[in-house]
Amino acid sequence: MSNAKTKQPTADEKKAAEAKAAEEAKAVEEAKAVEEAKAVEEAKAADDTASQENGRPELGVQKIAIVGPSQGRYRSVGGNAVKFGPEPTIIQVAQLSQEEVAAIRRDPTLTALPVGSSD
Repeated sequence: MSNAKTKQPTADEKKAAEAKAAEEAKAVEEAKAVEEAKAVEEAKAADDTASQENGRPELGVQKIAIVGPSQGRYRSVGGNAVKFGPEPTIIQVAQLSQEEVAAIRRDPTLTALPVGSSD
């Protein structure tokens, strides 16, 4: 039998190891947060590009014409359910909450086109 004892870490060594592990975990979390923020920005940029390409409403538009699928698509407008079908439905942008505008913009079954100020 060997008399050699296995060296146990001291309290200071344990604290140092724990601090290092916490530091590494924090660095990983920060890296994840940076990646998530970058992904959000990229998704937003892609959405903005897609919105422009699909004729979706841009800032400064007062009225939009929303066209939905032939079978219709319900969305909230000013707290009321509105069915959007193949015939354009003209909506005052001021009637929409930011959440409603975002939902319409994200909805692949709806197309929103700006309406000229003469309408």
